[in-house]
Amino acid sequence: TVYWLVFLLFLPAVLDALALKGLIEPVNAMVHKFLGFLPNIFAAVVIFAIGWFVARVVKKIVVNLLSSAGANRLSDKLGLKALLGDQQLSEVAGMVVYILIIIPVLISSLNSLKLEAITQPASAMLNTFLQAIPAVFAAILVLFISYVVGRVIADLVSKFLQSVGFDNLLSKLGISIRPDASHKKPSEVMGVVALIAVLLFAGIESLNLIGFQSLANILGQFTVFAGQVAFGLVIIGLGFYIANIVAKVVSSSSSPQAKFLSGLARTAVLILGFAMGLKQMGIADEIVTITFGLVLGALAIAMGIAFGLGGKDSASDLVKDLLSKFK
Repeated sequence: TVYWLVFLLFLPAVLDALALKGLIEPVNAMVHKFLGFLPNIFAAVVIFAIGWFVARVVKKIVVNLLSSAGANRLSDKLGLKALLGDQQLSEVAGMVVYILIIIPVLISSLNSLKLEAITQPASAMLNTFLQAIPAVFAAILVLFISYVVGRVIADLVSKFLQSVGFDNLLSKLGISIRPDASHKKPSEVMGVVALIAVLLFAGIESLNLIGFQSLANILGQFTVFAGQVAFGLVIIGLGFYIANIVAKVVSSSSSPQAKFLSGLARTAVLILGFAMGLKQMGIADEIVTITFGLVLGALAIAMGIAFGLGGKDSASDLVKDLLSKFK
């Protein structure tokens, strides 16, 4: 670099000695522009070097201060290790401070070059990013607070459901699952569902803060659909519970066909529960309605045929009695 700089400085003198007038004028103009631009380059380098040094010093101060204040231990207690990975909370905060300092430094450094065609778009982009930082920070803060609150709510929901015997719900519904230590209990699953629900609402608000209205609307529609699916699953679960009760009541009767009738009643209630649950979910409303109508119609026809064939003698005697009264 020094070699070419010296060569460039002595090039006009060499061309002048060779009496090359056609070349010396553009070379002189280029050298003068380059020498006139050197202060701008020097100023840009100095500004960036000082800003980079200050940003690194402030980053180390923030990291050490938060680390000594116990921020890393607090993040571990709040369960943020899964989100941060190998990074500590103090290091993440230090990097955020570093970025907040280095971006204005870059803008000032580019502006000192005074190359409008290059620096103006870059400065505009950095300014846009800098202006969006408060909204991004607010969105991250909303997600962070929601995650902490959601974990507390999930723990409360899990403990409450466990205390009321929710873990035995599947067996009460007639669904048998082999116990496995690797699988979560039903109460723990509901705690995770509560956490996801809190994070979904927080995600919608965060996207609105950043200005991503379209994504917020999509996430809102997904949240509504998830609520419908959850409510539909609750209806289906109630259908299982009621079907078991009805089957037990029917099977306890003294009828010789009690076992068959209990199975038939359980099937009918389950079909009704599934139809209502799927309709609540909004999944193929017309198909569910048609299927439900066909099943009920088939059951009614089957019962009618069975009653007619089994009670034709009684029906014949009843008709004969009615006819004899009119004679």
